Amino acid sequence: MKTRLRYTLLLLALSVAWAAFSLAGPFLLAMLGDHRPAEQGGRFVLSLYTGIFHLQKAPQTLAAPWFAEGLLFAALGALVTIVLVMLLDRRGDATRALRWSLRTIPCLIAWSCGVAILIGLIEWLGTGSWVGDLSAVIVYGYLLALPFIFLRDDVIARDRPPHFWLPRWPGLPTIVLSIAAFAAWYGIAIAIASSMIPSLVAPKAVSWLLGPLIALLIWILGLVLTASVLPSWKHRWKWTQLDAGFRSPGLLARARTLAALDLQLMWISLWLFVPVLLWVAAAIDSLVAYVESVQRLHLAHPPSYLPALVNVSHFAVSYWWIALLATYVPVYCWMLLAPRARALHLAESSGEPAP
Repeated sequence: MKTRLRYTLLLLALSVAWAAFSLAGPFLLAMLGDHRPAEQGGRFVLSLYTGIFHLQKAPQTLAAPWFAEGLLFAALGALVTIVLVMLLDRRGDATRALRWSLRTIPCLIAWSCGVAILIGLIEWLGTGSWVGDLSAVIVYGYLLALPFIFLRDDVIARDRPPHFWLPRWPGLPTIVLSIAAFAAWYGIAIAIASSMIPSLVAPKAVSWLLGPLIALLIWILGLVLTASVLPSWKHRWKWTQLDAGFRSPGLLARARTLAALDLQLMWISLWLFVPVLLWVAAAIDSLVAYVESVQRLHLAHPPSYLPALVNVSHFAVSYWWIALLATYVPVYCWMLLAPRARALHLAESSGEPAP
């Protein structure tokens, strides 16, 4: 009990410290690194703070309620996540699976870098309208190949996975079952959301309650379907075995393990996405401010590197979201695959009979 208490207090302290660094760092960079007037400085990153905290105008100081709200949200969110994870996953399978999945990051980096290099070569050497279409096909093909890479049963079963491996076909029955489960989840989710949309225009007290309720129902449905389908990737079921996952007596136990894992993944994703977004925005603001200052100081004889720097700054301001999507989409897909498959493997190895 004392160990868990110390562990909880440590995670709370780390969450608050990370929140303080993530919120204060980009804000100070925007306010101190920009020599324009305070009401104009750091325009991009300050607009993000305004949107995140629903402020009427851009913040000008850390000694304000918005910063305290951010720290309080970090502490309460971490506490709720820790308590729910302890209740849902008493054996710690989800946490161990999350730690194990870090060993698969080299494979993710290798595949992502290979795809990025291939697209770069196509964009550099190719000409014509087909270049963009071919690059899009490669990206979509890579995203579709991720399940075949990170759901390999032989890799999931190893305590120390290799640094790189190739995709493997799990069998047509598994593919059909996965597509059918996703289609069922999507259709039911749309039906649930559509049936409750008229209630969302009701008074605020009702709409604020129904929004999270819809999200919770859709999430639970996804957990049950995932806990039923993922074992087929491990056991490579035949056509006559496709309903084994739904008939397994350990279905709810697997769903609880996945729920504990998802809570940790959601919290980690939140505290990775928001800081990176704020730091990227602050860096873009600093780059734009530097370009403007160089242009003002060298009006007659601009330096040779200025045009390239201007192009980079314009691209960063206009297409910063492309870099975030190119980074987060593969990482997000990986987070939905490798940790979940390993968590179910650990839950099955801990005593649940194989379907």
